[in-house]
Amino acid sequence: MFPDIPQTPEQLAARLFEFSNFIGLGQQVVMDALRVLGWARLLIVLDYLAGKIHNIARPQGYLKSMLQKASAGEKIAGGRVSMRCPVLV
Repeated sequence: MFPDIPQTPEQLAARLFEFSNFIGLGQQVVMDALRVLGWARLLIVLDYLAGKIHNIARPQGYLKSMLQKASAGEKIAGGRVSMRCPVLV
């Protein structure tokens, strides 16, 4: 969807919000997810959601549920994201 790598945090944020809107997420829920997960985990979660989006009726609700689970210490995004483990990039 984006052929070049963002060069600034602002470019990354703009692409993040554009992609999030594309898969049916609002800016507020993405900001909430960013606060809970951080950039690296959020990108993994968005990749996971994009791969399942055709099976998700309410993407915002789905992401909110994932955030609650992550905050409770559960793994999310098919086990790819845990708040207990550092993110490997």
